[in-house]
Amino acid sequence: MPNTPSESCVNTGVSITNNAPINNPKPTPKRAISDAALRALKPSDKPYKHAAGGGLYLEVTPGGSKLWRWKYRIDGKENRYAMGSYPELSLREAREKVESARKLVKQGLHPAQQKRLERIKSAHEKANTFETIAKEWLDLKDWEDVTKKRRLDMLDRVVFPSIGPLPLREITPPVILGILKKAADSNGPSVMAEAKRTMFGIFELAAETFRVDSNPVHQWREALPKNKTQHKQALGITEIGRLLRDIDGHGGNFQTQCAFNRSCSCYAR
Repeated sequence: MPNTPSESCVNTGVSITNNAPINNPKPTPKRAISDAALRALKPSDKPYKHAAGGGLYLEVTPGGSKLWRWKYRIDGKENRYAMGSYPELSLREAREKVESARKLVKQGLHPAQQKRLERIKSAHEKANTFETIAKEWLDLKDWEDVTKKRRLDMLDRVVFPSIGPLPLREITPPVILGILKKAADSNGPSVMAEAKRTMFGIFELAAETFRVDSNPVHQWREALPKNKTQHKQALGITEIGRLLRDIDGHGGNFQTQCAFNRSCSCYAR
């Protein structure tokens, strides 16, 4: 007769409990990184790293600085991305930066290089304000100084107070429309039309020199009042006589007086 399990235990001298669970040791959980632990890090004779997970680590220098670094690879080559110092940049903020940088790395872009490009682009856009480009546009015109001054005066009164210091790329069609509506209400349709032509020319220069992608000054047809041409009243006989006497008594250059008299002979009406 075969031995029962209990008999086998007795015979072998080993105590076994039926259906007892196997007691496997659980792995010790890793301690979470905390700000308190990071603040407690002390400098050593040599720089050392304190890992924060996912390639992120804090480099502690002998001078006591704590610098965030992120280790990543592009094309199999290991790189480092410096993100700032602790505690100015907190642990949470450093991890958020890593997530943003990770998206760039997935596109094959180096975060540090992209950061430099964005900084250059921002400085370039801040330098290209509307007022700066407007004055550049005026300088390119072969107008008389008095004409340039008159146009600049209009810009000073009507346009610059709203968008003069703004970077060009921040100026949108609704902003332009608001300026033109205000000009129409405050200064009349003719000034509005002049402001529209001027802004259109300025943005055309900016577009041709790759400082904006498109011209935000639209050819609005219904949103703005029409600038109707106002014809001057024709001179009467008495007024024409007074004009001719004034020309004769002008006392200016002889050629100028001859030109006036000649033009009077050629009036269409």
